[in-house]
Amino acid sequence: MFKINFIFLEDSFKSDYINLSDDEIKHINDNKYQIVYNLAFESTDYCEYESAIYLQKISKKLIKYILNTPGLELIRENINLDYKLIDFDDLIDNIPYCAGNEYVSVDWIKKILENLLQIYKREVANYKGNIDLYFTEKNKTLIIPSRVFFHLVELSNGDKPFAFMATYTAKQNEKITHYPLRKALKEYANMENEFRELTKSLYKISKKSKFIKKLIESGEIFSPIYLSIDEAYTFLKEINLYEKEGIICRIPNWWNQKSKSTQIEINIDQRREDAFHFFGIGSLVKVSPTMMYQGLEITKRDIENLLIETEGLSLIKGKWIEIDKEKLTNLLEEYEELSKDGTTFSELVNYTRLHSSNNKDIKIEFSYEEWINSIVSKNLSMNLNYDVVSTEFNGKLRPYQFDGYKWLLGMSQFGFGTCLADDMGLGKTIQVLAFLLSYKKYSDKNVLLIVPATLICNWENEIKKFAPTIDYYVARHINSNSLKIKNTFLTITTYQVSQNLNSIYEIDWGIVILDEAQAIKNPDIKTTKKIKSIKRDNSIALTGTPIENNLINLWSIFDFINPGLLGTETDFRKKFDIKSSDKQNIGPLSKIIKPFLLRRLKSDKKIINDLPEKNETIVYTELSKKQIVLYKRLVSELVNKKISSENQFDQKRILLTTILNLKQICNHPSQYLGDEEYNLSDSGKFLLLKEICTTIFEKREKVLIFTQFKEIIEPINKVLKDVFHKEGLVITGDTSLKNREKNIDEFQNGDSPYMILSLKAAGVGLNLTAASNVIHFDRWWNPAVENQATDRAYRIGQKKCVNVYKFTSKNTIEEIIADLMNVKTELFNSTFDSIGINVLNKLSNEELIDAIKYRDDYNE
Repeated sequence: MFKINFIFLEDSFKSDYINLSDDEIKHINDNKYQIVYNLAFESTDYCEYESAIYLQKISKKLIKYILNTPGLELIRENINLDYKLIDFDDLIDNIPYCAGNEYVSVDWIKKILENLLQIYKREVANYKGNIDLYFTEKNKTLIIPSRVFFHLVELSNGDKPFAFMATYTAKQNEKITHYPLRKALKEYANMENEFRELTKSLYKISKKSKFIKKLIESGEIFSPIYLSIDEAYTFLKEINLYEKEGIICRIPNWWNQKSKSTQIEINIDQRREDAFHFFGIGSLVKVSPTMMYQGLEITKRDIENLLIETEGLSLIKGKWIEIDKEKLTNLLEEYEELSKDGTTFSELVNYTRLHSSNNKDIKIEFSYEEWINSIVSKNLSMNLNYDVVSTEFNGKLRPYQFDGYKWLLGMSQFGFGTCLADDMGLGKTIQVLAFLLSYKKYSDKNVLLIVPATLICNWENEIKKFAPTIDYYVARHINSNSLKIKNTFLTITTYQVSQNLNSIYEIDWGIVILDEAQAIKNPDIKTTKKIKSIKRDNSIALTGTPIENNLINLWSIFDFINPGLLGTETDFRKKFDIKSSDKQNIGPLSKIIKPFLLRRLKSDKKIINDLPEKNETIVYTELSKKQIVLYKRLVSELVNKKISSENQFDQKRILLTTILNLKQICNHPSQYLGDEEYNLSDSGKFLLLKEICTTIFEKREKVLIFTQFKEIIEPINKVLKDVFHKEGLVITGDTSLKNREKNIDEFQNGDSPYMILSLKAAGVGLNLTAASNVIHFDRWWNPAVENQATDRAYRIGQKKCVNVYKFTSKNTIEEIIADLMNVKTELFNSTFDSIGINVLNKLSNEELIDAIKYRDDYNE
């Protein structure tokens, strides 16, 4: 089995670096089009990963196109692509869920096809044998086309409404031309062997087809002839036989499309004009199915009449169809089943997409996205207050954020669970806050927000900044105040605490919101099961990576926001899971989830034109219990030293040393203690680093991490190596010029996912535009120095929006200095020492002591 995963790029693709050596990665990427071209000749179950399966599918379409090209033996490598003959709809409808899938478009596919075609041209140009042998060596089961073609066309004649003609291809004036087969009798009159080679496929077919044998024996095969309905039907039924011998058949489109267009289309009737006010995922619906048979809309009476006729071709409503009594019977049975009343919207979606019988071969087409959008828009338009963000919102939403706000609001009013899956840095949090300010005006129920522990501080700060009127309570532990939880509009807690916080399971919540909802991607773990058991009217999932490993991740999230929509886990695995032996196209899955998932990407030109080129965020993190103890102890020791204002030098020295030590504690207790343990859970910053970088890894983006402390680099490297499944690069003041250049080249052009840099050693002179993410692990407290470091990625040559994360420990001196940096940047215009002096000289001893104290501002 082919076990290479690929990452899709803006105009190409590359191998994923997971579980591959550097040499393997280089070999694959240097020969990627050759590798994918070769996949076309392997079986469809040869590839393990969806990305490879998709590229194989593109490659197989190319080979199919080549094999269907008239006169292939004559033109060999001199072939060009006619895109009108390639089914792009099938490829676009089934774009896989994998890293970089946002880049896939018709133009992207065309670029892949053109590169694959060059492989074919090069190989055939250097191949000495004939084209038949070339393809036979690639795959013995391939059907090599002959130069003979069969043509069937419709006529308006009564008794014989079809015409048949056999042709062959020949090269004339550097072009491939079709000639009636009778011309070959003259052309090859004195070349018996050549004529036999040209027509050998006809004689092979005649041994299995009485129809073709009769045409050969009578000589009619060499001239155009008229066919009766029965004769044309015989010909059409034998097409597979002809094509197996390499004869390409040009026939009416309706025959090729008939198997794809037998379906039931479902529309939903609104019982009353105002029914949409009360509609929800569990509401009863009345449906009006429409039967489509071989692309033709037919009625129950039409089917009953067709079932009386004998099997064959029938002209109905001016269109020829094949009478397949078994399929017509199955179609009628499905129609009558779906026409019954008493079906909920959720059950209807579930039935049409997942539980329709495979053996009936009837497609159920239920395009409800447009219908959902229409009722949501209609409701919002009738409530003009929803067309503007609440006046209590302090800020301004960008246009795409305003669209997200309205979408959340409209969908929630119908009980539709939603997944807001915007890319990192697009502002999912403020869209939710704007929504909650409107939600609390029309609902008297409370909201539960579950987040990773590392993000509590950020939610608190965003609420204070953008929605200060929202009444919220943070439940930080299992003994949190149950009365406050019950009586506060918004309760915030963590995934870990939520498992044992009994009071949240006793409340009937209006909405449960999950931030970083990939935390419930595994349906079998305790956290997922507990959270799904919370009583709620509605659910919202926030995630930048809705699928991390396989489609079951997506099923689990949707099982939370809209239970039952995607069926049971067992049913889903059978239909869609990439590990299942019964793999299905994911096009139907995309249609199911599309109305309930909103995903905007930084790469989208409509979005990126509305974004700053650099997205800077101060990310707050809480200290661990061990950090708090050490922090308070160090502050207490400083207070006990009773700093004298008379000795300014000692005051500065003691305070600067203390502040430096406090910063070390904020990074990790082990940095201050020097014990080399560096347990992940002992540092809020380490946990936050892992959280953010996990999302960066899932998108296979690159990141720069800056720190001013050399001793913290290796512990950070250890954490990131586990996250990215590959060791990154490091540049410090000790890195030689030669190694600096080597590391820069590897980062820019290789697969190193991250680089850790000491701030002073890497603040200037480096071009690292391969990174679209920058993390300042500890603050330098000088905006100019930080900006210089950020500009290693945010500079000329950078094509993406850069996300900049500035880690700041909540309730510590880091937060005080961060606030000062935001409002008094004029204080920070030199080195760290002078910055410290400038800041400290502005404050009295009492103010200094107060600034460095740990502030317990929990709202417990």
